[in-house]
Amino acid sequence: MDGDVAEMVKDDCLDASTAQGWNCAPWVLYKENLDYLNCNDLDWNTKTSCK
Repeated sequence: MDGDVAEMVKDDCLDASTAQGWNCAPWVLYKENLDYLNCNDLDWNTKTSCK
């Protein structure tokens, strides 16, 4: 995955303090979950699920 996409998802989807819901589609498509809605400690490369 391109680093720019991972950074975009981190900034605009995973960071609850700045997230507006934009750019979450790559997370849903590549990680195949909606866990970003329930967990605030996810990371594109390390922790990709609440489980």
